[in-house]
Amino acid sequence: MATVLLSFLMKSVTKLRFVNALGCIFFIVYGFLLLPISKPIIITNVAIFGINIYYLLKKAK
Repeated sequence: MATVLLSFLMKSVTKLRFVNALGCIFFIVYGFLLLPISKPIIITNVAIFGINIYYLLKKAK
């Protein structure tokens, strides 16, 4: 949760997306540790992670 909070303090959109993606990875791992009741945590954070990666790759081009 701290990494997601930290991402909102970033002025650079690229840094924000990178730190937020890292926070999503932590939440995905957390979701797997809570299985089977944590499917919404996993699904939501996988989607957000994918969006962050998409825009990071798009900006890198």
